[in-house]
Amino acid sequence: MLCIWITNLYAQTKPTIKKDYKFGKVLPSEFEIKPNSQDSSASAIKLFDIGNCYFEISSTSGSFVYVYERHVRYKILNKNGYDLANFKIELYKNSNSSKEDLNFMDAATYNFIDGKVAISKLNKDAKFSEEFNKNYIFKKFALPNVKEGSIIEFKYKIKSDFIFTLRGWRSKQTFQHYILNIT
Repeated sequence: MLCIWITNLYAQTKPTIKKDYKFGKVLPSEFEIKPNSQDSSASAIKLFDIGNCYFEISSTSGSFVYVYERHVRYKILNKNGYDLANFKIELYKNSNSSKEDLNFMDAATYNFIDGKVAISKLNKDAKFSEEFNKNYIFKKFALPNVKEGSIIEFKYKIKSDFIFTLRGWRSKQTFQHYILNIT
C-alpha cells in the first residue's frame, strides 16, 4: 500500500500596514511624536522620506526623460531645526539644450493649534531661483510659520533629460547628522 501525503505549507508573516503618505494628510498624532532616548538632542525628526524614479517619453521631444519624485515630512523639535524649512533643489543643465526641470513643487507647514491642524501653504513670494554657475540653478523655498513642534512637508517632481545620470537620495542632512529618522 502506497500512501502519499501532500501538504501545502504557508509561512506566517507579519502583516504589513501600508502607510498613507498623501500630501497634506497630517494626523494630530504626528504632533505627539517625540525623539527616542537614543538621540534626545535631535533638532528634528524625519517622519518619512519616500520617492519614486521612473522613465517616461517626453511629449515635446519624443525621447525618454528621467522622472524623480520625492516626498519628505519633518517634525521640528527646536530652533536648530528651522533651517529645514529653507529647502533647496539643485537642477543641472549643460551647454546643449539638455536640462533638469522642476516640474511640480508643493510644500506646507502644519501647526497644531486648539485641537486643530493649521496649514500654512508655501507662498509664491517664498520661491526663489538662483543661478549658481553655468551648469547649476538652485530652486529655493522658504516655508512660513515654522516654530518648535511644527511639521513641514515638501513634495516635488523633477524631469531630467540626463537619463544616464540618475539622482541619488541626497540631502544636506545625512543619517548621522542632526535629524532623527523614525522610518
